[in-house]
Amino acid sequence: IGDLAALLPEPCPCGRMLPLLSLLEGRSSDFLVLASGARANSTVAIAPFMPERGLRRFKVVQEAVDLIRILIQPAESCDRTGMEDRIVRKFQAAFPGARILVEFVPDIPPEPSGKRRPVVCRVADGRPGWIKPEGGKPS
Repeated sequence: IGDLAALLPEPCPCGRMLPLLSLLEGRSSDFLVLASGARANSTVAIAPFMPERGLRRFKVVQEAVDLIRILIQPAESCDRTGMEDRIVRKFQAAFPGARILVEFVPDIPPEPSGKRRPVVCRVADGRPGWIKPEGGKPS
């Protein structure tokens, strides 16, 4: 299916021995586009958030090849300045030359479908990771 989730360390309270999953956080098919035209898997955009504390939710939106907007729903304990500095540094290393805009927001609503997508690419014709070359059709 391509949904993203994480295994939880605790056993199911019902007694079953099957692994538990965290809440689904989106699709693995969402890619970001590098300045070279190559596509980067969404894990490149998710990884910088993994060590962060004080974070409730985030969303990475690539508006253009050179513009990435990051929405962060912070917890009360969040060090906003420190978090913003660390996140911007990591994204600048992964996406050289791109402008990285960080916005702290009170809520990040789900998509109209009800699902949450942590990575959204709006480059080219709207399909994640597709670049429309000169002359028309996506490559």
